[in-house]
Amino acid sequence: MNTRSTIVVSQIQMESWHEMMANPPLPDTILNQLVHIAYRVTLKGDPMRKQLAKLSGPVHQNSTSQVQEQNQ
Repeated sequence: MNTRSTIVVSQIQMESWHEMMANPPLPDTILNQLVHIAYRVTLKGDPMRKQLAKLSGPVHQNSTSQVQEQNQ
């Protein structure tokens, strides 16, 4: 009936799923169920986390050192 939506998100390209899963029929089964009625959106470029890190610098180091100073 197709009355519901399912969103599947992966950082691994579908072409690489066979390499990542130990059981070879498993990716075929998953892809067969998803792909026949799917809309596929492929995003390109650096992840947002990486882009933000370039803009703001080493955020994690500053927040860690501040927490350590507060605990002393």
